[in-house]
Amino acid sequence: MLNRIRAEINPRFRPAINKLNFVRPDKNSLTKSTKGRPCRLRSILNVVRFVVRTQISARAWAKNEALGQRLYEAVDQQERETRIRRMRDSWRAQMQKKLAINSGPA
Repeated sequence: MLNRIRAEINPRFRPAINKLNFVRPDKNSLTKSTKGRPCRLRSILNVVRFVVRTQISARAWAKNEALGQRLYEAVDQQERETRIRRMRDSWRAQMQKKLAINSGPA
């Protein structure tokens, strides 16, 4: 199989493929099973089933990923609001001190 791919990519590799003795499968070999080997159609169906299950799992994972992203953004927004509130409170405290100093004892 690997030699066949190499031959398709590199034409100079073709003589090596002619030395290999491989038999092309006939049309009926897709449905028949040979000695101890599962039929190719069944293998192909297993691969397709695996791909479909992977895609379904990826969709479910994407939903969870979207939920996680929303939760992260909500927590980040809360932290930002808390930080802004602290800065405002600190600024207001400083301004009250300045006003108290400037007004002085009257």
